[in-house]
Amino acid sequence: MIGRLEYTSCDDGLDGIGGFQVRAMSPGIRDELRTAAIRDSIYEPSPGRPSAPTASELTQFPRAFGYTRVPGGSVVFRSTYVGRDHTGRWGNYFAQALTFDSAAPAQLLPIDLWESPAWAQSSERTGVLASVNPGDLVPGMQADLGSTMRFLQPQQPELVASVIQAVLDVFAQGKGRVIMIVSDSTTAALWISTVTRSLPASIAAAVSFTTYTARPESHQGLIVCTTPDVSVPAYGDFRLVDVAGGAAARDAAPLAFARLAAQSWREGLIEELVVASSSLTPPLMVSELDEFAQAAVLFLDLTPPKDWSEMDTLSGLEFAQRRASSLFLSNWHAVAKITENSGGITEVSRWSAVLRSATEKGVSVPASLTNDYLRVAVDAVVSGAGTHDTWLPKLDDTANHHLADAVLVPALLAHPTTTLLRWLGQRGRESLAAVVVAELARRLEPVTLSEGRTMLDRNAASFCLQQSEQHHRLRILASTVLASEGDLDPVDALGAADSRSLRTGEEWQELAGLLWPDSPPTLTQAHRLLRTTPVETLQRTHVIEQLIERLTDDAAAGGALGADHFQLVELLRQRIFRHLLSKDDQRKVDAVTLIEYFTAPRRDAEEATGYAVRGLQLARSLPPALVALLERSIATWLVSLPWNSQRDALERLLLPFDDDMMGFVGVYTGLAEDGLRASAASAASIVIAWRSIGSPSAVGSDADERDARRLRAHLLDQALPKALRRVRRRDLDRLGELLPNTSTVRANPGMPEGWQLWWGRWRSKHESKGLLGRLMPPREKRD
Repeated sequence: MIGRLEYTSCDDGLDGIGGFQVRAMSPGIRDELRTAAIRDSIYEPSPGRPSAPTASELTQFPRAFGYTRVPGGSVVFRSTYVGRDHTGRWGNYFAQALTFDSAAPAQLLPIDLWESPAWAQSSERTGVLASVNPGDLVPGMQADLGSTMRFLQPQQPELVASVIQAVLDVFAQGKGRVIMIVSDSTTAALWISTVTRSLPASIAAAVSFTTYTARPESHQGLIVCTTPDVSVPAYGDFRLVDVAGGAAARDAAPLAFARLAAQSWREGLIEELVVASSSLTPPLMVSELDEFAQAAVLFLDLTPPKDWSEMDTLSGLEFAQRRASSLFLSNWHAVAKITENSGGITEVSRWSAVLRSATEKGVSVPASLTNDYLRVAVDAVVSGAGTHDTWLPKLDDTANHHLADAVLVPALLAHPTTTLLRWLGQRGRESLAAVVVAELARRLEPVTLSEGRTMLDRNAASFCLQQSEQHHRLRILASTVLASEGDLDPVDALGAADSRSLRTGEEWQELAGLLWPDSPPTLTQAHRLLRTTPVETLQRTHVIEQLIERLTDDAAAGGALGADHFQLVELLRQRIFRHLLSKDDQRKVDAVTLIEYFTAPRRDAEEATGYAVRGLQLARSLPPALVALLERSIATWLVSLPWNSQRDALERLLLPFDDDMMGFVGVYTGLAEDGLRASAASAASIVIAWRSIGSPSAVGSDADERDARRLRAHLLDQALPKALRRVRRRDLDRLGELLPNTSTVRANPGMPEGWQLWWGRWRSKHESKGLLGRLMPPREKRD
């Protein structure tokens, strides 16, 4: 039930005194409601009114009609100036109030009770007023919706928006008031009706007001109206709106909701706006009204402001998506039209989220809007301005092919952004990606491998390799690009090649050259190639020639070959590979095999000598680097032999002795120098081997004898003095002492004297005038 209260200066009030007091009220009205009703309904005439008005003049005094809230309830009041009280004194007023045990009157706005029949003055003198049934409240007619619309017709929309915005600003601050200067209380009621009928019901119920007060700066209402003859302070916690003078509120530039409300009043659509704004759950807050207004323009067929932009559209869509699903699911044709008229789509990421949500919720988005978005979204993804998760509407096959041919494939061939590739690779875009790859494969089908390598960058190649299971030539093109960039092992790239991806022998060889353009495969790659790559592929690409090149290059660069090289040669010597080698390459493989043989631990001297003979024969047709390694490995083995085995090997290797042997002899004697200087024992073994060259088993003719003498002479008269040039005399003496004990045979041929006599003659010859003498340290010469 609704309580009633009357307050005036009388002598028959509830207080039992003479003066201002509650004349009558309904039972059960709470104290806080009674206090608020008395406080806010105080009436004081304005300075411009006569102090002793006539009955006719009294009707011209403004009426104070207002609404105030207290915790758990609210009060609607009406005060009129009545002049004299029961004693004849001037200054009396009659106040009536309706009290509600709720935040606001049910089904009514407080302003609906302006000039309502509910304010009929009671004639009862009992002090008790009957409560009112809520269903019996009858709204007044002078500030209803129709009256308010007629009132606003001549008003400027800017003034209307300014008044609404001023109220919203103060409401949002949570303190202060809007002081509105009006010509009369009826005008005040109509402005209050304008504001509260513009707002969602939950916010309108929180707007307290009064249509008149003589002290506006101290009244508790949010909207406080007064007349022009009342003095308003220059400063205070209020916003001043002089509607009587047609002035807009200071510092209240209208925002979206205030402008839309003013426009809706003019277009007769204010009810639709309020119904939509009041239907949201949870109720709208003041801070959300501007976003709601943007959504309302889109979905309620309202005319957007002249300065409407894409940002307004997006804000409205995002708000509707988040807070007003009933709006979001309706009237997208208006959205499309407004978007087109405001310049179309540019903010791809925000549109992506909105349109994705709309599609997922079953909204039928107009084709014009979808097509505009599609064009801009794809351009953004291609340029990198979009993101990898930019939404794309579902397209049919024809649209997919058109998009691939006109936009996406040219982008892939023009160094695509990673955004585009990630976007194409997103789940749900498989059909589009397949169309793009198929079109790309078609375009690259006629180009050579070298041309294709320049047309795809590493990002596009990576995408193609992941997506092109059925397009074999495109896969090998992509693999070639990734291998050249270091993103794919060339061995894996070569292993993926087959007759479906390469057409001619020239292309197979071109592929190998692209995979290893600057140097042959590494040893690790070489091993993998021979173990994993089909023999036909190795044959077609001639890649084995590059493996042989790796051997010779490493021999030239490092001066030595290791276990990895020997393992490679072991693989190459297998039957399935050996027939792929040219004769020249077979010789190189054999040479490396011999190098490994002579690098290994001690071998049978007889067997090794036979291999050494083969090696020196091979050396005549090998690259210099392999020749050097092969000769050095044989010479190293040779120096390590005992004197008799070394002599026998030298005779087999170097006899007949000619100038072709001088290269190997130089390598051998260079290594022998270390043994000659190492110790007297090792030197004695080498000297005996050299001096005893020409054994009966090796010399079968005069020519053989001559070759043996020439070889001995070279070793003893040139190599030996050079090797011993820095050896001290006492070490040479020791060497001579060991010669008879080291040798088990005489130093024949051609040496009837013993070893010591021969050594003495050799030293006499070379120390006095030969190389040994010239290079002997001076101090040793004086010894």
